Amino acid sequence: MINLFFKIVIATIISTSLCCAAPRTERGYFVSPDGSDNNDGRSVESPWKSLEKVNASKFKPGDTIRFEGGRIFESNVLQYQSALLISDSGIPDSPIVYTSYGGLRATIKADSIGIMCSGKEYVEFRSINVSGSFKPFDQRNSTAYNNIGLWLINHNSVKKLRGIKIDSCKFSGLQTNAISVSPLNERSPEAGGYDGLEITNCRIDSIGHIGIIINWSASYLHSLSSFPVTNISIRNCEISRVTGFYNKFIPGSRRHDTYTGNGIFISHADSVLIERNLVYSCGGSGFDTIIGSGPSGIEAAASRRITCQYNEVYDIKASTGSDGHGIHFGDGVQYSTMQYNYSHDNDGPGFSFHCYGNSYPLANSNNVLRYSISARNGRKSVYNACEVLVSSFNPKTTDNISVYNNTIHSVRQNSIEMSVIEVERSATNISFRNNLIISDDPDVFIINIHPLQNPTSVVLQGNLYWSKNGSYKFREGNDTFYTYESWQGRTSRSVMCEVLNGKNSGVIEDPKISLPTNILNLNNSYELSSMTEFRIDASSVASGKGLNLKKLFGLDPGKNDFFGNSILEVDKFSIGANQSPAP
Repeated sequence: MINLFFKIVIATIISTSLCCAAPRTERGYFVSPDGSDNNDGRSVESPWKSLEKVNASKFKPGDTIRFEGGRIFESNVLQYQSALLISDSGIPDSPIVYTSYGGLRATIKADSIGIMCSGKEYVEFRSINVSGSFKPFDQRNSTAYNNIGLWLINHNSVKKLRGIKIDSCKFSGLQTNAISVSPLNERSPEAGGYDGLEITNCRIDSIGHIGIIINWSASYLHSLSSFPVTNISIRNCEISRVTGFYNKFIPGSRRHDTYTGNGIFISHADSVLIERNLVYSCGGSGFDTIIGSGPSGIEAAASRRITCQYNEVYDIKASTGSDGHGIHFGDGVQYSTMQYNYSHDNDGPGFSFHCYGNSYPLANSNNVLRYSISARNGRKSVYNACEVLVSSFNPKTTDNISVYNNTIHSVRQNSIEMSVIEVERSATNISFRNNLIISDDPDVFIINIHPLQNPTSVVLQGNLYWSKNGSYKFREGNDTFYTYESWQGRTSRSVMCEVLNGKNSGVIEDPKISLPTNILNLNNSYELSSMTEFRIDASSVASGKGLNLKKLFGLDPGKNDFFGNSILEVDKFSIGANQSPAP
C-alpha cells in the first residue's frame, strides 16, 4: 500500500546516519495548542504550538518532547505523509523521548501516518494517543489508504536499529496498523532490522488490518541465515476489535494469502517474548467473498525462539470457513514455545501449528505447547473446528511438535464436525503426553488424525480422556472407533495410541476437575493463576499419575505449572496443566 514515490522520497531524503555518543543534555520541550511557535518551547509557560514546529526542530540525545495531555494535535503540513516525523536519534542511556504532560495523554491525529520513525534509534514513545477516523465496523464505503499509528522503518542495508521503546500508548481508529515495523521495501529482506524493540502497556482498539505487525518480508521464497528482527518483547498490551480488512482493500492476486484481522503478527524475528497480553474480539469483518487465510489473535511465521506465555486470547473470528485461531505458529516457526496461556471461545483452534501450501523452505518444527488451557474453541471455523491443531499442506513441513501437560476442554457450539485434538495431512513426529482431554458432546472426536497424506508419526502417551456423557469417538484415517479400547488396542501402529513399554498408558476416568459452565473471560493476564476453574482436586485420578517426561523422553517440563506451582523438584507429575491439586 506504499507507493513507489513515497519509498524513494524516504530513502533519498531521510538520512540514515545515526547519532554517535554525546553528552546527556536532559533538555525539555513543551507543545500546546495554546502556545506559539515563536516561543522557545522550554517550559509550560512558553510552549510551542504545532507539530510543524516539532518536525522542523533538531533534538539531541536526552531531550524530551512533551505534548499537553488531553489535547489533540493535528498537522496541516504532513512530512512524508506523517503528522509527527522523528528526525533525530538518541544514544544508549540518553534516548530522545516523546511523551505527554499534565496527567493525561496527548493525542496525535493520524489522517495518514500518525508518527513515522525512519532510520532512527534510541527513541522512546510514552503515554501518547494516536487516533484516526477509520471505522473498521463500517468499511464498505471507505477508501483504501495507508493509515498507521506508529511506523518504524529501517531502510539501512546493514545496521540494526536499537533502543526503540513504546510504552503506555493508545492507538485507535486506524485502517492499516496500530504499530508497524518493517523495511522500506517489504520485498527487500536484506534491509537492516531492529534489535531490542520493546512494546509494553499499550492499548490497541478498532483497527482495520493488523494491530501490531513486525513483517520483514512479503516473500516466502527467502531463507534467512540471520534474522533481521531480534530480541523483541511485547508485554502487557490489550488488543481488541482488529476487524480485518474488507475484501476490496486486498489486491486480487493476494486475496487468498493475506493475513488480516490479527491482533499480533510476527515474521522474520529471532528471540521474541510475547507475554501477559490480552487479545480479544478480532477478525470477522467483510470476509463474504474471501476464502483463504483468516485471523489469529497472536500469530508468528518465519521466526525462531518465540516464547508466548501468560496471554489470554478469546473471541477471534474466522474468515469464510477458515482460521480464527487463538495462538498460531505458522510457516517456518522453529524452537519456540507456547506456555501458561489461556485460549478460549475462538472460532478456530485455541492453539495451532500449521504450514500452508507454499514453497517457503523452513519447517514449522521443534516447537512446544505446554501448561496451557484451551476451552470452548472451534465455534465456527469449518476447516479447523478443534481445540488443538497440528497440520500441514506441505510434505514434512510441520515436524517435531511436543504437546504436553495441557488442560483441553471442548464444548460443542455448532453443527459442524468438531474434534478436541486434530492432526492433519503430513505432520510428522508429533507427540501428545500428559494432557487432560475432556469433551462435553458424544459427536465430537476426542482424537481426529485425518486425512493422512503421508506416513505420519504421531505418539499419544499418558493422556487422560473423559467424555462427560460416556460416549467416545476416535478417528485415524478412514477408520472411526467408538470405544477407547477398540482405538487403543488395534494392531495398526502408524499412530502410537497410548502404548508405552507394551502397555496401555492412557486413562479413561472422571478427572474431578472444576470446569466453568459459561464463558469465562478474565480480562487480566495477571489473574490467570488465580482461577478456581480448571483445577483438579486431591482425589482426582489425574493427580500424580502423569509420566515423568524428563526421565522418559528428555523433555524439559519447565519451572512451574499453569497456576504458578513450582515443578522443579516434582517427582510425580499430574496429568494436565495443574500439578498441585487443591486439598
